[in-house]
Amino acid sequence: LLGSGERFDWLCTGRIDLADDELLRAMHRAGCYRVEYGIESGSDRILAMTDKGFDVAAAEAAVQRTRAAGIETIANFIMGFPTETEDEIEQTIELALRLDAEYAIFFPFCPYQGAEITREFGLRWGPEYPAFRAPSPHYPVDTDRLIGRGDQAYSRFYFRPGYVARRLTAVRNGWIYWDLGRMAAAHAARRGWARMAGS
Repeated sequence: LLGSGERFDWLCTGRIDLADDELLRAMHRAGCYRVEYGIESGSDRILAMTDKGFDVAAAEAAVQRTRAAGIETIANFIMGFPTETEDEIEQTIELALRLDAEYAIFFPFCPYQGAEITREFGLRWGPEYPAFRAPSPHYPVDTDRLIGRGDQAYSRFYFRPGYVARRLTAVRNGWIYWDLGRMAAAHAARRGWARMAGS
C-alpha cells in the first residue's frame, strides 16, 4: 500500500502480541484508522486458562502503542468463562474503562461445540438456553446474572460523559455517527437475542 501511491482509509483486526510500534506506524501511514483486538478478559488467570498468549499488561501496552500511532481501537471482551468469578468479570469491565478504547464490545461466553474449552469442562450449547449456554456448575456466574453484567458494562463504558463528548468532538467524517448507531443497534440486538433464547 505504501508503495502503490493509493490512499484510502481501512481497518482491520489485530493481535496483541504483534502490535509493535514499527508495524503500527506503517499501518497508519498506509491509511489504517482502526484496529480491532480480541482482549477477552481483564483477569490474567482467565487469559492464561484460555491460552491467549499475553497478559493484561501486554494488552494495555498494545492499546497505548496503537493510540500513539494515531490509530483507533475496538476492544473485544468475553465475560462468563467457566470458573470465572464475579470479581474477574469486574476486572474485565475495569480494564475496558482503563483502556478507554474508541469502542468496546462485551460478549457472553458461549461454549461452541467442538471447542477445546467446551470439551474440557463438559459444557453444553443450544438455542433453547439463554445466551445459548446450558446451565453448568462450572459457571460461578449464572447466565441471567451474566446478561445483567453485560448491560452494566455497556452502560458504564458508553455513558461516561467524557467518552460521549470526546467521540462527538473527534469526528473524522460523518461516518462516526453511523458507527455509534451501529454499535448501539448491535448492543440492543445482542440483548434481545440473549433474552429470547430459550423462550
